[in-house]
Amino acid sequence: MNNRVLRFLNSEILFTNCYEMQTEIDRIFNFFCSHFEMDENLIGKPLATIEVNPYEQFNRGSYPTAEFENVVIRRSSAKEFNLEGDKANVDDLEIIDSQGTGTAFVLNSKKKTVKAYLSIGSHVQFVELIRDLIIKHEEHCGTLILHAAAAVDHHGNGIVIVGNKGAGKSTFLLDLVGRQGYNFISGDKVFIRNKNGIALLYGWPEFPHLGYDTLKGHPALIEELSKAGYTIDDLNMKEKLLFTSDILQKAFGYAVKKNGVPLRNVIFPNVQAATEKTSLDLVHSIDRKMKFLKHFEFCCDNYFAGYHNYMKMLPPKDCKTMVEKFKTIIETLNFYSASGAHPINVSTLSIMNKEKVETGGEDC
Repeated sequence: MNNRVLRFLNSEILFTNCYEMQTEIDRIFNFFCSHFEMDENLIGKPLATIEVNPYEQFNRGSYPTAEFENVVIRRSSAKEFNLEGDKANVDDLEIIDSQGTGTAFVLNSKKKTVKAYLSIGSHVQFVELIRDLIIKHEEHCGTLILHAAAAVDHHGNGIVIVGNKGAGKSTFLLDLVGRQGYNFISGDKVFIRNKNGIALLYGWPEFPHLGYDTLKGHPALIEELSKAGYTIDDLNMKEKLLFTSDILQKAFGYAVKKNGVPLRNVIFPNVQAATEKTSLDLVHSIDRKMKFLKHFEFCCDNYFAGYHNYMKMLPPKDCKTMVEKFKTIIETLNFYSASGAHPINVSTLSIMNKEKVETGGEDC
């Protein structure tokens, strides 16, 4: 197929000239297929048409008036996500050239086109560009993005796990998926749409990034990582391990939920708590519940989201309005605190309300 389409919620991206970089395009679609729809044809108007070319065809000399300056694309504790390049503006074009990864993008916001010049080292940077475009577009469509892990229980209820770094979001998620057989929604970001006053959850494709303390409790995951060539032990793992999501899925055999799942329960984990077993307690404090709102993420709060101007970020006042509207949904949710790092048992989980939520038409 020379043309291919990725579709997620309100967003579509058309990829053209795919034969030129078939291997890389296949890797891209394999990464996104867990949560996105893939097609050969558009349903609506694409937010971007991306023409794919080999990096060897990119030539800075084609833009003789360009004055390139260094730009940081992303900074992360995972070295694979420390991305930067040189950027220049020429007429309606934004040109970004990252020689270190062998990647270049020529973005035209007026024509809604991107020329992508790719090499074998482009995968992470190309994934980041696609995710960035979709996140910005979804914000403009009224979609909220929550920094959280998420799963769906055996009764179809959505569960989000929120907390600061180190609270134990990944630990608790893997416990639910790996030991309790819950279905996986997302490991780090959750997209939320309002459907008649009910929050519907949608997952997001990602690279799992886990430390040894989280991994060691799941022998099946360690086995799959070992098969993939990773060395897993407390002596060699000084930093968190970044790997592909298919390894996680092979280890636990879960199904990824693509369709919207009604949010019912919110869990605040605390794996640092010194307890004999993990407890799950209902949260009654309104103030504690409202702290949930601080975990919503917006591009306008992300310094690195402005490395290109293909799509404008949602203004802060509009972001605030979206959060204010969500406050009415909080009253319909159950909040729990989970204390302890021990595997949670079925009887403890039974405290959560199992009533299914019916949904109607969507509000945008």
